[in-house]
Amino acid sequence: MKLLEKTQLGKLILKNSMIMSAMTRSRADVNGIVGDMTVEYYSQRASAGLIFTEAIRISEEATGSPLTPGIYTNEQIAAWKRVTQAVHEQGGLIVAQLWHTGRAGHSLDRNGKLPLAPSPLSIRGMQHFTSQGLKDYETPQEITIAEINETVRDYAQAARNAIEAGFDGVELHAASGYLPSQFLAESANQRTDGYGGSIPNKVRSYWRSCKH
Repeated sequence: MKLLEKTQLGKLILKNSMIMSAMTRSRADVNGIVGDMTVEYYSQRASAGLIFTEAIRISEEATGSPLTPGIYTNEQIAAWKRVTQAVHEQGGLIVAQLWHTGRAGHSLDRNGKLPLAPSPLSIRGMQHFTSQGLKDYETPQEITIAEINETVRDYAQAARNAIEAGFDGVELHAASGYLPSQFLAESANQRTDGYGGSIPNKVRSYWRSCKH
């Protein structure tokens, strides 16, 4: 079967064409540090040709749901090194999915700070899972130009941190209503500056992150 044959994806040589998709686990501690359970979880699945991790926060500001991992502190990087080493020891490859949730968060799990978003428009008709159960979404704060620039730098640093942690690559989580897709959506982005209005403007922040 071709599914079980080696294949090439960019510079990576996959031992088969089976790819494990990213799935949020919420198994990190309150400091965003993964532990033994995460090491075991990914190493058990190293027979896949390629593993995409659960979404990993690029910064404290990127926090959405509770008990999700980060990759912006030395402790978090060291913890992910244990994961990548375990996967590599089993002959696997693993890519880090980098995450900023934008307005898909809640101040309860952000030290009282409202989430940032392209425009101060809340998510309607849904609730957010928090450390205190389901809560209505709050109206986020509009992200400033300076904060956009900082977020782009956070993506770049998170990518460098992921490589330091031993990952074989990185992926920017740009779907599911998180920050990059919020910039593309009229329901979330009603800006009138260089990051709103036209499609080229709306994609600017995402492509700046990719270039870094």
